[in-house]
Amino acid sequence: MNCKKCGSPLSENDQFCKNCGAAVNAQNEQVNVQQPINNPLNQQPVNNTVDQQPMNNQVAQQTYQQPQQNYNQPAWANGYNSNPNYQPPKSNENLKYIIIGVVVVVVIFAIVIMVSMFKGKDNNKSNEGTNNGSSVNEGLPSVSGTTNTTSTYYKVNFKGFTLSIPDNLVYEEKSGILSIGDEEGTWITELELEQGSFTQLKNNKNQFPIALRQKGYTCTEATEKILGGVEFITMEISFGGENFIAALTKANSMYYIGVTAYNQENEIDYKLLETIAPIINSFEQTSASNSIAPDNTLDFSIFNDLAK
Repeated sequence: MNCKKCGSPLSENDQFCKNCGAAVNAQNEQVNVQQPINNPLNQQPVNNTVDQQPMNNQVAQQTYQQPQQNYNQPAWANGYNSNPNYQPPKSNENLKYIIIGVVVVVVIFAIVIMVSMFKGKDNNKSNEGTNNGSSVNEGLPSVSGTTNTTSTYYKVNFKGFTLSIPDNLVYEEKSGILSIGDEEGTWITELELEQGSFTQLKNNKNQFPIALRQKGYTCTEATEKILGGVEFITMEISFGGENFIAALTKANSMYYIGVTAYNQENEIDYKLLETIAPIINSFEQTSASNSIAPDNTLDFSIFNDLAK
């Protein structure tokens, strides 16, 4: 007898192969299992009349499929529709609300930045106005005619006084004269400070035409007018082909202001005095200096003797 695994010779009493260690009894049992059993019953065909007859039972013909449910899988593995009462999360609607919220925050942030920029621009304009009025301001908002449409002002220093000029006008100080007008150049007024009493000027206003005519001016009689809440002594003057208004008004108890007003049409226009009346009212003295050197188109110093 030989080992079924390695083929080595075995004795009858060997339980294991001495060469490979395989169990001899297991090999014999395997051999016995593989050999067919000579059972006469296996050779005879089984005539089962029950199996040969057709099945007329409808229950047997039906294929019954029992629903299979995987109890080991989580609920989401069977799909959202496995539970008829389950509703999937509204992810698109939540995303829409998030986008709307972001847009609102961006818009608010942009508005805050724009407001800050405009405030900074207004502050810069106020700072520019304190440069002693030594240059014309460029890029200022314009105004049609003589109507002021804004409440923002430049603080300007002029010969020891401060005054407020609306930012829809332009101004320039040159040779002791402060010129104020609109950006389009349709009109202009020139202001000069002189030392003297406005009360005395009113008392001597009848002598103004005499003094002007001696200088070559053609003028009307002096009249008192209140324009824009400011009291003026006014005269209509022609000189060198130009027609303009000459006016005198009070700065304080020691100084008066001489004003000449021109327009592009070369006409007499008292609305110009109404336009600059708020500027006249804003005059405030900041220095006690009396060093005023007049040098202008109309030399208002000719009225100084009449102001004493």
